[in-house]
Amino acid sequence: MIYIYKNFHLFFIKNNIKCLLYFFLLFSFFNFSFSERCPLFFGAYECPKNHTCINGECHKDGKISKTCDNVACDDNFKCFNGVCWPVEGIPCDRNTLIDKDVANALTSDCGPKGKCISGRCRIDHCWNVVCNEDEMCRGGKCYKIIDNFCWNSFNCGPRFKCVNNKCKIIDDIPREKCNCDPGMICKNGQCMMQDNCVNIACEAEEVCIDGVCSSLLGTKCAYDGDCGDVLICKQGICVEDLECRNKCPYDNVCREGLCSNIQGLLCEENSCSDGYECINGECLKNNCMHTVCQIGERCDNGLCIRVEGSFCSHAPRDCGPLFKCINGVCQDFIRDMMIQ
Repeated sequence: MIYIYKNFHLFFIKNNIKCLLYFFLLFSFFNFSFSERCPLFFGAYECPKNHTCINGECHKDGKISKTCDNVACDDNFKCFNGVCWPVEGIPCDRNTLIDKDVANALTSDCGPKGKCISGRCRIDHCWNVVCNEDEMCRGGKCYKIIDNFCWNSFNCGPRFKCVNNKCKIIDDIPREKCNCDPGMICKNGQCMMQDNCVNIACEAEEVCIDGVCSSLLGTKCAYDGDCGDVLICKQGICVEDLECRNKCPYDNVCREGLCSNIQGLLCEENSCSDGYECINGECLKNNCMHTVCQIGERCDNGLCIRVEGSFCSHAPRDCGPLFKCINGVCQDFIRDMMIQ
């Protein structure tokens, strides 16, 4: 009987120690993972740097933060009313019809790593990630491409070519690195405004420069994407792809005589065709690029949805740019901006 009691006592102590250890590890994990959230653990936002979360509000020097003056947020967050909200998924960009044949284009700031795709901010985890020459970035990590098995060059990416079912590098031309907003172009490593090209649609082998469509044939390039949907980049120059004389279907691109849907193609910055953006190493279509909506609406994945009058608690997240959340309802203030 004493033996059984001792064994039970030891068993009880050991299991309690394990429980305490597991509890400590679990608590440490949650405390580490959500320590910056406000309110703590499952808060919707974070406090800016050098601020403290007290009773669900961000404080600095004993005062509640309500403005974004001198506020620093992490790369994937943006300041609204003194607090840092996640950028991923918030509505962005608007192209609104404000009068007959007159539209107002608004470009949003999705942060240094963000891009506006189909009306919502997406975080590009490959932004500013520098990989080796034989690698490409996918989802923020560098993966070796050279000598990988392939069926065609689409499997390899823009700087590589499929030779005997293996990916081989075809050039080492340095390319301009930019993270430009819609309506801007990358030139000499800097984003430049192209206001004259906002409402101009050029042919597949052309590009708009200062309001004029110019042929890309013979221009310098780094990737096929620099040459439009018809030409290819060969030895640093845009030339005709002799194997792609017959045009591919809409939203397809031709390479070495083969057609492929652009959506999901391997890519690097600025290597996707017009109307697409390279996000996390894949081409994604911006379905809202040429969509014009009415006042009170915004574009979401190519469709104009009515926002004004809908329920909200946080305007940037629930309504969109130039909307305000008043008494729990989204209201469009783009009219006021146009009056000013």
